[in-house]
Order: sequence, then C-alpha cells, then structure tokens
Amino acid sequence: MAGQIEIIKLIIAYTLVGAFVFTVVATCGSLVGLIKFADNGQQKKLFAVLVVELVVICVGAFANLLNLNPIATANDIQKPLVTEIRGLEVAAVQQSEATSTVANQLNTVALKGLRPEAETAAAALIAAARREGVDLRLWSGYRSPEQQAALYARGRTAPGARVTSAKRSVHTTGLAFDVVIYTNGKPDFDSPNYQRVGAIGKSQGLVWGGDWRTPDYPHFELPNAQRVLAAMK
Repeated sequence: MAGQIEIIKLIIAYTLVGAFVFTVVATCGSLVGLIKFADNGQQKKLFAVLVVELVVICVGAFANLLNLNPIATANDIQKPLVTEIRGLEVAAVQQSEATSTVANQLNTVALKGLRPEAETAAAALIAAARREGVDLRLWSGYRSPEQQAALYARGRTAPGARVTSAKRSVHTTGLAFDVVIYTNGKPDFDSPNYQRVGAIGKSQGLVWGGDWRTPDYPHFELPNAQRVLAAMK
C-alpha cells in the first residue's frame, strides 16, 4: 500500500511539472510574439496559472505530498520487499536448522527399518514438540520378530514401553515408534508433558498409546499400522 501511494505521488508530481513546463513555454511564446491572444486578459490568466502551478509544486514537495525523486520512490517501494525477502530467508534458515536438529535427535538405529511415512511422522512430531519447548527424541522404531521375541522374554524394552507379545507387535510393521521426553538432559518417562505430546501427535493424525486401556504414553503409530499387522503372517 505504501508503495502505491509513493507511485501516485510521483505521477501527480510529474503531471504538475509537465503542466508547469507547458505553461512556461506558452508564456514565453506569448512574450516573444509566437503566441498571440485576442484578449490581453488571457495572458494575465496564463501568468496566474504559472504562479499557481509553481506554488503548488513547491508546497507539495516541501510538505511531502509530491515526490519528484523517482530513485527515492523506487527505494521506498523496494524497502518493504527487501525486508520481507530477508524475513523469508531468515525463516528458511531457521527451518533448515530446526530440520537438522530434529534429524540429529532421531536415533539412526531406531529409524532403520521404519517406513518412510513413519520416519516423516516421527520427525514432524518431534519438531512440533520442540516448538512447544518439549525436548522430545525417538526412542525405538522398527523391531524384527526376533527382536520382539527377545524383548518379550525380558518383559519390556525400557521404562514406559510395553511388550505384550512375542511376535505380534505393531513395531514389526515399521509403522510405529516410541518417543521419550528428555528432562535436564536425561530420559524422563514420567514427565507430565506426555499429555501435550500425545495431543500433538493426534492432531497430526497419529494413534497415541496414551489413549489405550493400559496407557503406553511414549508410543505412536500410523492409523493403518494395526491393519498391516493383522495382514502379516
């Protein structure tokens, strides 16, 4: 909007200047006899118009109602655009840094075997949690049937993670993962922030283990994970 106003002021200013130049030429022509008026009063009116145009141009320029400098106008138009572009560049850099941070937080071992859509979901969940001040990290992801059987024999993977079957775990589909909240640099499976994380995950379309009859707060899975598990032999 500001740029449009500056352009309008520039157009008006140069229109007045053009009219002033035309009036000056007409006045000079009348003085040297190139232009003749049937009535001497018309020449006086021409002088009056010349004076009025000059006054309007001067007052308008001093009052900043007119803009006679096209370079300044171009700079005024470019300033907000440059500011906006710089803001976008900063946002892009920050987003890149955030993505890099999230990638560093995802345990490469846990990511190995996860399907691409599950990887994307895990990264999005962690990024969203961090934006709300929660230090969330990936704890476990894909587990092979053999790994699942070994964990079942031990009873559980870690505090807060359930293993209820020797083979039939949604983790074997590559569509489920467990997260952990870090508090003061250490894993915290009792943090009250799991409720916030659960709400974030559900808003992103994930199924949260915290809603189960026996809650598994760190657990998330994609909506189709159970159907894929049921189809597995």
